[in-house]
Amino acid sequence: VEDFVPREFAVNLRWELNDRYSSFVNGKSPRYDKFRMEQGVVYLYLPGKRAWLSMGRGDDSFYFDLRSNDEKRVYDVGRLICERLQWEAGVESEEDYFFIHRFFEQPADGPQAEEEYKTELFRRLDELTDTRRHLYAWTKEVMDR
Repeated sequence: VEDFVPREFAVNLRWELNDRYSSFVNGKSPRYDKFRMEQGVVYLYLPGKRAWLSMGRGDDSFYFDLRSNDEKRVYDVGRLICERLQWEAGVESEEDYFFIHRFFEQPADGPQAEEEYKTELFRRLDELTDTRRHLYAWTKEVMDR
């Protein structure tokens, strides 16, 4: 069994995400369309830079989250996304001063675990970035409340 290297995983995932989703459907300059990476986690800031999508792998599982320092914002935006896209409600938690809305989590064991994670992640990002969808408008809608 080969050792998991978070940075290598994140570098490759970031490259794939930027290649597949180089321009989010937001009708604005591509200021927010680049996935970034830090300490083995890939993230994408949403408008206002107070909430971001976070994708990565922990010790035992892969995850796809919405995170923020603002409890109301992260939970309201996460719930709105799940409601509008008819996703199962995410799990909400708090960790190290961040509030988290976890859209999904998958075990990181088995030879196909990474590919299964990417398939589910890309499926959800396809829904979020569909031309009929407006992720940034939804985020702004919650922030303007």
